[in-house]
Amino acid sequence: MASVIPLAKAIYFCDDILSDPVRGKPHLIGVLNTVRVSAFPHALARLCIFARLVGGYGEVRCQIRVVNAHDRDVVYQSPAQIVRFDDRRQTRYFVLQLTQITIHAAGEFWVEFYCNDQFVDDATLRFLG
Repeated sequence: MASVIPLAKAIYFCDDILSDPVRGKPHLIGVLNTVRVSAFPHALARLCIFARLVGGYGEVRCQIRVVNAHDRDVVYQSPAQIVRFDDRRQTRYFVLQLTQITIHAAGEFWVEFYCNDQFVDDATLRFLG
């Protein structure tokens, strides 16, 4: 059977993601949807992205694109990560830590989630000056 693209049941942005070594549960620290900065351009030191995925099967290539909502310019594209689903009932977590992304102006950005080069879901992240 070929791989099945999962559904993204949630996409969150946060300052950090810690993993419970005993239970394997993720702990999202500092959940946010807006970043306030003093001046632009702004080099975002760190942003963590967390997605809860369900219904997938097989090896699925997952990737994030950060897109300026105003002009559709791609600000960042992550390398692909493989997420493996052994069973369609499994829940898997996609975790990505972004560092040193430069935002040139205030506005809305879409953080788009792709699996096997197919759009799955997005969430909006705002930058305010």
